[in-house]
Amino acid sequence: MTTQTEYTARLERAYRRLGTRTPACVTCGESNAFCLELHHIGERAHHDDLAIVCRNCHRKLTDPQKDRVEVHASDPSSEMIGRYLCGLADLLLLIARTVREFGERLLGVGVYADGGSHDPA
Repeated sequence: MTTQTEYTARLERAYRRLGTRTPACVTCGESNAFCLELHHIGERAHHDDLAIVCRNCHRKLTDPQKDRVEVHASDPSSEMIGRYLCGLADLLLLIARTVREFGERLLGVGVYADGGSHDPA
């Protein structure tokens, strides 16, 4: 059984790891510190910029990066910039999808369980 002290210590470690006491996934808004991770926008080996994302969104962002692993530019600076821009684009696309889904819910239009897009009118 976990004591309150153990829980508080784990929570403090999560806050330190994330660098804030009010963390949230930049794409979906998840705010449970235990569900959040740091994502290297331009891939770990190429850039140090980080974004806080939940585990689900982290997987969605990391998969496209793995598809680019075999690509190598002739100029290391170009490769670093290219990987960063692709990672940033992936992050912005995921944010845009979240914003669109929220807007569609407000309008009563959107993606439903069957994967289709429906207009109830």
